Amino acid sequence: MPADLRFATLQSYELLPDREELVAPQPLHTTLLALTPALVLAGLGATGATSAGVATAAGGVLLALAGLCGGYAWFDARRCRVLADRLLRTHPRSQLTSERARRHLVERLQSLIRAADVGLRAGTSPLDRRAFEQSLFLLRRLDRRLGDLSRPVSPYGVLVVRELVDGAERPTELPDALTEALAALDAPG
Repeated sequence: MPADLRFATLQSYELLPDREELVAPQPLHTTLLALTPALVLAGLGATGATSAGVATAAGGVLLALAGLCGGYAWFDARRCRVLADRLLRTHPRSQLTSERARRHLVERLQSLIRAADVGLRAGTSPLDRRAFEQSLFLLRRLDRRLGDLSRPVSPYGVLVVRELVDGAERPTELPDALTEALAALDAPG
């Protein structure tokens, strides 16, 4: 799907509603998929199931179409990347880093803090207990940092925190992800 159609529903720089999802182009996947019919035809020609002339002519047409399809997919991916970069550069204080968005993330972080606290109180193994303690400490730091509206945050950092909150990290991996999120909030925007 072309990038301009994908973003046609955006009337402003507001975030897409939760029920919609941007599906980024996958040019390598598209190119390989487009090459499949040409490869099948080449295999038929090589085994003698079809004549070499037919296989060569039809394979050439299919290869040209695969090249066009793959080229468009690579172009579409690049265009999406440029648009995303431009939006982040030209609107760094947009909806992504607004007070409202930050407060919403803080609320979600606080629910994670409560869940980690409950996990810590439950009878966990020593390895999980150590991970829960680290996670709880880092979650509270992230909560304070994101909740301090007097300090700006980078759009990239907000995206990292959102992915962290939406994802289901294993307790042993959570401290690393939280440390990365804390650093990303201060990344140059």
